[in-house]
Amino acid sequence: MTHLVIVAPLESLTVGDSFPVSRFPLHLTVLPPFLVNIDLAALWQVVAAVSESTEPLLAEVTGQGGFGANGEIAVGLIRPIASLLEAHSRLTEALMPLGWVAKEPQYSGEGYRPHITGNNERAVRSGEVFILQELAIVEMLTQPIIRANFRLLG
Repeated sequence: MTHLVIVAPLESLTVGDSFPVSRFPLHLTVLPPFLVNIDLAALWQVVAAVSESTEPLLAEVTGQGGFGANGEIAVGLIRPIASLLEAHSRLTEALMPLGWVAKEPQYSGEGYRPHITGNNERAVRSGEVFILQELAIVEMLTQPIIRANFRLLG
């Protein structure tokens, strides 16, 4: 099975780029880590279709938090506005027929908490606002790699 995540990066990402987790570019997690066992071209088509009908996402940082088993992953908490929740929901629904499996189901659907993940070089601050204009599919290998990206065209 392939381990993936779908993010909206703060700055555009290039397919094929790879980063150590500690330096992964800032991003809003739209669909938390999941597993899928299909031809990835089918996944790309589904995400492309969702992207074509999704407007750029507004992300307003409302506070700070720590995710992960011990709260070791610094995140900026994002106001859970309807457009973000809808993008998450639409991706979840679109991937259902492909047999996707959430790695941590408690953080999808009703448990989804919009956030921007920081890295060792930068974190977001309360009050910052971002307009995110693409979705990227990231394969979560030892060193994550960008597998596809799609403009949000709305």
